[in-house]
Amino acid sequence: MNDGQTVTETLKIVVASVGRAHIAGKPDQRPWCIENRHSLGGHYSNRIVESPKLGQVSANDYRISYRGNKVGHDRFTVERRWLNPHTNGWYTGRIVYEVDVVPEPF
Repeated sequence: MNDGQTVTETLKIVVASVGRAHIAGKPDQRPWCIENRHSLGGHYSNRIVESPKLGQVSANDYRISYRGNKVGHDRFTVERRWLNPHTNGWYTGRIVYEVDVVPEPF
């Protein structure tokens, strides 16, 4: 991502009310879709600038978490700031998440 750029990401997730298959060492209730966006560059910060209509989102440091509470198409936007290690200047960009929340596991 470059300074001032807006990119779009597409996610497909299962609605939070659907039970999850058991995975050893993990809780069975895992309704959140979590994305870690680490970088080789400088520090990140996230700010939600458009909230989803069908679910919940939280954003902090490198992590963005989304939970789909209703089936359908959802959308949210996160503004990211990062320190460019070459210029030592702060850059800003946006990620638009287009989310399809489906009723059953895939």
